[in-house]
Amino acid sequence: MNFRLAFDDTCLQLVAEADRLGLEKLKQEVASKLDKQPYKGGRLRKKLTAEQRAAKTVHLFISRIAPNESTGCWDWIGAALLPPNLPYGRYKFHGREYKAHNCAYALFVAPVPADLWVLHECDNPMCVNPDHLKLGTPKQNTQDCISRGRFRKAFGRRKSGFGTDHPHAKLNDSTVLEIRATYKRGDYVFGARPLARKFGVSKPVITAVVRRITWRHV
Repeated sequence: MNFRLAFDDTCLQLVAEADRLGLEKLKQEVASKLDKQPYKGGRLRKKLTAEQRAAKTVHLFISRIAPNESTGCWDWIGAALLPPNLPYGRYKFHGREYKAHNCAYALFVAPVPADLWVLHECDNPMCVNPDHLKLGTPKQNTQDCISRGRFRKAFGRRKSGFGTDHPHAKLNDSTVLEIRATYKRGDYVFGARPLARKFGVSKPVITAVVRRITWRHV
């Protein structure tokens, strides 16, 4: 089977007793295996063993986890994907960036198959608790999004908030009606570009309003 993401056996052995130890004890256990002063004068003092390299990899990952006692989530406090992406954590492994929850599943549960995704059961994109993660297909992920009201449609519209309820809305029902009533294609006063300047939005936003791609409820 081809895997999208897999850690080597030495890393997996270090976290094999994570359930018994708990996250904090696991952090201490891994830290104890690290060389306290591997560098001297900016250069590697001595070559790291396979166990030390694995401990370094695991330590860098679990040190970016902050357990949330109220929700049971393991919140990722490391780097995150930038907007307009959802706020998933990201982690660099072997020179390549992965979503943090994918790494958590591969490290604590099993390698991630190339044809499956790692899905959240807690609706918290920054959670990396393996107990809150499961494998699924892209179709199952979409079905989960729709059933939980998190499905994003064109132009950022969500099932749970669109029109003036959308947190980034710059228009309202009256301005939308005004745009549609006054718009004239290619006009120097009532074309898409001057209207965009007037209402503080971009030209594609005006075009989408006029074509009823957005604000269809008005």
